[in-house]
Amino acid sequence: MRIVSSYAERELAAIVLRDMREFVDDGLTSAQNRLLDRDHDGLPNRSQVDIYQANLAMQLSPFVCGLARTGGIDSALKAYREGLMAEATSLIEGLYPSGFPRSQGHATFNDASQQRALGAAVRGQTFDQFCTLLRQQEEVLLLVINHVSMVRRAIIQILDESELADNMDEAAPSPIKDASLADLSRSAGPGTLALNSTERVVDAAKTEVQRSLNDTFDALMDVAHIRCAKLLNHRSEQNARLSLAGFYALYTWIWRFIAQYERLGGKMCFGLRGTLTAQAKAFLGNFHAEKSRQIQILIENEQWVQAEVPIDFQNLVDCVVEAAQMPVSSDALSPLSLANGKVLSQSTSGPVSRPPTASLVSQSPSADHGLMIRTESDAVSVRSLDMGIGRMHIGDASFHVVGCSLVLVKTVVEYLQCGVSVAALAPDVLQRLVEIFKMFNSRTCQVVLGAGAMRSAGLKNISAKHLALASESLALCMELIPYVRECLRRAMAPSQEGLLVQLDRAAQDFTSHQHELHAKLVAIMTERADHHARTLCATEWDALDGAPPAPAMDALVKEVRKLHKVLKRYLPAPVLRSVFAGIFAMYETKLTQQYRQLHISTGKGKRQLMLNSQYLLRRLRALDASPVDWELEVVVNNIDLVRPHQPAPAADPISPSTASDPTSAASEPPTPSVTHSPASDFDPLMTPSS
Repeated sequence: MRIVSSYAERELAAIVLRDMREFVDDGLTSAQNRLLDRDHDGLPNRSQVDIYQANLAMQLSPFVCGLARTGGIDSALKAYREGLMAEATSLIEGLYPSGFPRSQGHATFNDASQQRALGAAVRGQTFDQFCTLLRQQEEVLLLVINHVSMVRRAIIQILDESELADNMDEAAPSPIKDASLADLSRSAGPGTLALNSTERVVDAAKTEVQRSLNDTFDALMDVAHIRCAKLLNHRSEQNARLSLAGFYALYTWIWRFIAQYERLGGKMCFGLRGTLTAQAKAFLGNFHAEKSRQIQILIENEQWVQAEVPIDFQNLVDCVVEAAQMPVSSDALSPLSLANGKVLSQSTSGPVSRPPTASLVSQSPSADHGLMIRTESDAVSVRSLDMGIGRMHIGDASFHVVGCSLVLVKTVVEYLQCGVSVAALAPDVLQRLVEIFKMFNSRTCQVVLGAGAMRSAGLKNISAKHLALASESLALCMELIPYVRECLRRAMAPSQEGLLVQLDRAAQDFTSHQHELHAKLVAIMTERADHHARTLCATEWDALDGAPPAPAMDALVKEVRKLHKVLKRYLPAPVLRSVFAGIFAMYETKLTQQYRQLHISTGKGKRQLMLNSQYLLRRLRALDASPVDWELEVVVNNIDLVRPHQPAPAADPISPSTASDPTSAASEPPTPSVTHSPASDFDPLMTPSS
């Protein structure tokens, strides 16, 4: 009878393995159609699986029932497991590149020599070829895993039905119709299984079958995990250099495989999850290094002239604002999600050629297109303008931009797309974005406030226009940060939201830097105010004739008005008023102090000073930059006339001309010599290069 039992064991294993090959072949045949359906999970639908399961159960029923009663089911399932592992290994390794030597089973797959050969073969593939290999391997593994799960359900179903039939009529003949298996069942001795109760026999068989099939299932799941993790690890360096679109396609496909793997297995796939997360972080690290280097180079070479805002860049900002303002309860995809099929940062806002899953079949980024090449293509070509015809709008605010500001916006959107699309990376994306903002802030400070652009970009000096555009670039970041914060908050777990305070600190740093830029504008005019104060002091007010302005006062007014004209072009009205409030307060203090030191000896001179002061106030008030409620007129009225110095009588007779001119230069105290640059040499657009 042992011969019959061995035959039944071998036949059961052969039937299951033959059915598995048919199941896998049918699944692979329809793979292309399934890949074109983005909503499909890559497996046969439930009705197809039910048909396969019913057919398999019909074939297995006589063997399962007979072997369950004779105690041979465990040996049959062991034979099935051995054949399954050999068959799965053959199917998978048949997909590997030709340079990979076939292993003698899964146990030898982890040998160092095998892995070196596999690594060399995989690294030599293009991105398209690697994605195709990965896709096909995962398809085979999922189909095999799904078939093992189907076999488990079919055998348990057979045993349940057998138990039910026996309970309904214990006197009924055995359901095993095959004569040899019937003889085997009747001739089995009492030592084989406890035949005193059919129910106890079936229950014991079910427990044994459940344990054996679970072990087989777990072993196959381990094979699937190890095979996929090895392929990914061998390409880790190349995967880290992928473009954002290429990496997202790869990540999405692996993640879908993990979800199906876990659904079929009923447990978390920690190993493969960890491998994928590590590769995502490596990609983000390489991406961050490239973007940081690029922005730093652009800032160092920035000419600080206004740039046109292409419509594509305005669309980037609009997507960020829209994503931040979407209702939280909305089921719609975020405009920033790469699942929309768009890489927003591409200069042409067109869709990716295929969905992520389909791109892994035939349209994945190739080795040339998939690898991240960030040179001139990412350094956005922007046409510099002399006229401010284009601004970037964020909500109700608008900003003048320079070339490096546009690239910063593009980079921020790329980070957000990464964080929103790959939620596991959201905390890391936050940290990298904070570093990008801080680097942009510090490098801008160095090249503008620190005058580093004179060395790195070849500027002759740092002008008020440069300071204004730098201020606008910082204001753009300050306005964008709240929307960035909200986008990342939605992508992060509630327990991680405390990390967002880092963005608030970055915004505070931008505010402090902007205040320093505005203070620098006041400092520029302070130097010029000292010059004009000395010029006014040296003016002989008593000798002036004609209508105002005096040359010194005219030069002062022209400089202030010219600065206002430049800043008004670039700074928003509230900021302009704030800057000029500081400038006017400084001028009032300087002029008041200087007026009190003037030596005017005639009413004519005092009247000239009054008329020139009124001219100054009138011209500054016409700017409408900030209230000019100075008290210069009061100060002028309070000036006491100085008696001209009368020389002592001389022995020689005094000439009539000298006696009749009490304001003669010979009778006045000497005027201190003042050395300064001519007013005509100053351009309020320019700060001294020193």
